[in-house]
Amino acid sequence: MSYEYGDAGSHILVPLFKLGRMLDEDEYQRRIVPCLCKLFSSPDRVTRVKLLEKIDEFAAHLTPQVVNEKIYGNIASGFLDTNPAVRESTVKAMVSLADKLNSHNLNTDLMKYLARLQGNLLFHVELHLILAFPIRSLST
Repeated sequence: MSYEYGDAGSHILVPLFKLGRMLDEDEYQRRIVPCLCKLFSSPDRVTRVKLLEKIDEFAAHLTPQVVNEKIYGNIASGFLDTNPAVRESTVKAMVSLADKLNSHNLNTDLMKYLARLQGNLLFHVELHLILAFPIRSLST
C-alpha cells in the first residue's frame, strides 16, 4: 500500500473525496471504491480513523458485496484495536454500514465484537458518549 500511495496515507482522503463528488456513479465505482478498499486495509491508524470518520461521505457508494467481501474484515479489526479512538470510530461507522452487512456479519460477527466490548469499562463510557449526543439533539 505505501508503495502505491507513497507516504500520503490519510492525506489523500480529502482530494479523493473531492474528486469523487465530481464523478458519476460508474466512474466512482471504477476509480474511487478500489482506492477505498485499499485504504481500509492500511495498518496506519490515522488513515483508518479518518476513513471511518468520513464514512457518511462514501457509504452510499459502497455495495453490500464490497462492504462484506472487501472492507468489513478490515473495519471490524478496529473493534479489537488497543487505541480507544479506533474502537470508537469503528462503532460509529457501523451505523452507516449496518444495512449493507450480510446476515452472518451483522448477526454473528458484529454481535460478537460488541459483546466483547461490553466487558470493557472504557467502552461503556465511549458508547454513552456516542449515543448521548444524537439523543440529546432529538429531545430539544
